[in-house]
Amino acid sequence: TQFSEESFNPQNDDNYFAIFTTIPLKLEQLKTPVIKISNLFDDQWLRDEWQKVNAYHQSHLETVQLRFVRLAPSQSYLSYLERMCQLLEDEGLVDGAFKSRILNREQRQSTIFGNDIAFPHAINQASSQTILILGLLEETYQAEDKSVDFIFMVAISEQLDNQTEIELLDLYDDIFRLAGNQSAKKDLKLIQTQEDFLALAKSKGVF
Repeated sequence: TQFSEESFNPQNDDNYFAIFTTIPLKLEQLKTPVIKISNLFDDQWLRDEWQKVNAYHQSHLETVQLRFVRLAPSQSYLSYLERMCQLLEDEGLVDGAFKSRILNREQRQSTIFGNDIAFPHAINQASSQTILILGLLEETYQAEDKSVDFIFMVAISEQLDNQTEIELLDLYDDIFRLAGNQSAKKDLKLIQTQEDFLALAKSKGVF
């Protein structure tokens, strides 16, 4: 389907596998992946872009909710976790004891895994979906021999059906794939808002 700039209506025309455009579309809420092209592009570039779109559709997780927060400097790793848990609790996404489970697990074994990534996770009794919140530290936190720039906190439903369990494992794969991708982490550091996070997840074909 072809549209002019004037005739494209995001409320009616946002149900495609991909949208190609030769002009910037200032539409942050499109659910369809957008590929910006110029009059000159090579076949390899187009194949690479098309693979990203395929990856997005294949890995788009229907049972996962995404959240994002920028975290001002704090004295301890636990205080970052407390703030992230409180944000989820304030939104009604986790139960009142989720914070305690996160902190208790952290005291038993550190969830700082290296590569600038921390991965705290615990059972959540308030939702049948998986909740992922990315905490982006405004200043790198140093914990002994490991540093932290990104906290991927996952709230896991207490009762997993088959689809939710499959997508949870896919989510873990995405997180650890990002952990080893320096280019992706540079992009993550530029995120300012929830909308930025959702747009990056779409463009990278993750979550």
